[in-house]
Amino acid sequence: RHCLWQERFFVTRAMVGLALALLPALAAGAAASGASRAAGRWHGFEQRFHGTSGLPLHVPEEYTPRADLEWGTQPFGFCVEAEWGGADGAGGVVEMEHVRRLLWCGCFIEGPTQTSERYTSSRVPRALPNGCWAAGDAAGVFALLPLSYKTALRLAELRGETPLLGEIGLLVPQSEGAPEMLCMVQLAQAAGGTLLLPAICTIFARAEADGAALAVRLDAEAKARADAAEEGGDGLALADGFRLRLLPADAPGSFSVRASWRGVAVEAVWREGRLAELRDAVAGVQLVR
Repeated sequence: RHCLWQERFFVTRAMVGLALALLPALAAGAAASGASRAAGRWHGFEQRFHGTSGLPLHVPEEYTPRADLEWGTQPFGFCVEAEWGGADGAGGVVEMEHVRRLLWCGCFIEGPTQTSERYTSSRVPRALPNGCWAAGDAAGVFALLPLSYKTALRLAELRGETPLLGEIGLLVPQSEGAPEMLCMVQLAQAAGGTLLLPAICTIFARAEADGAALAVRLDAEAKARADAAEEGGDGLALADGFRLRLLPADAPGSFSVRASWRGVAVEAVWREGRLAELRDAVAGVQLVR
């Protein structure tokens, strides 16, 4: 009996040890499974928003045709096609291939120009079971920035600051009468918890026709809001009802935000430039580093 008890004890201890050893891999697998829900091709509209008021901004001048600058018809965003690579990259890196076209709204052209810009962004996301994710230290997401953005980042570096470059993705499942949609927002946080750069927000749909309709609708929405006074409410209202709220920092060097859109909401906390916590604010599911 003693030998049988010892045998059972060692077997049980071995099984517990194996389970503990597999926990990180299982957690990573769950995250990959969640992030992989966004894999595939998307079509949408990329915009920039003021970091204090949340009001839409024109496309940076270096991307704007001279005629539009002269006539005051600068566009408010880019039409974007993107291929999300899932979560199977080496080291957990997920790449996204982008094709970006300026939405020209001048006198002679209505729709995307023929001039396109191709680039690749990368991130190491942590994903919730619902497919939403966040990434910290997402420098690869900011691979292609306008000169005005790069200047702000460089000035912060000269002041001895290390800006946080992060990303949040909200995935809204298909429902009756509404297609599956994706919203990605990129943030650059400076010392003190403020946004160093305008928030970059891109809203996608799966079908090309739905993405084209999104571009027209969101550009019209931006034009209607551009001259409005600073808006109130809970946080920054960006596009299509997406809201971004900066939360009080829980420690020096931390940065917390809440993002909500179409019934989906997540809260993310970065500490020391790395994503530390991600929570599904609807279902209560939480990931901790």
